[in-house]
Amino acid sequence: MVDLIDYDYSKLKGRIAEKNYTMKSLAKAAAIGRTSLSMKLNNHTTAGFNQKEMQRIANVLDINLSDISDYFFVSPVQKNVQKR
Repeated sequence: MVDLIDYDYSKLKGRIAEKNYTMKSLAKAAAIGRTSLSMKLNNHTTAGFNQKEMQRIANVLDINLSDISDYFFVSPVQKNVQKR
């Protein structure tokens, strides 16, 4: 069994907002299904972004390909749980 990795897409989501895109408009501009885009950004699917999707999104959002890992491969910060 493969452990699934949830990524932190908050920087990518910020870039989407900064460039004044909505999920619908970004999906259309990057030729990705709106539902698929939303599910991937919210870690609600086992299929992550493929290389072509990352390249198209980076192109639309003016993200340098050398910076792509800063947007698509950020590990989430583990939340601390207080012990009682």
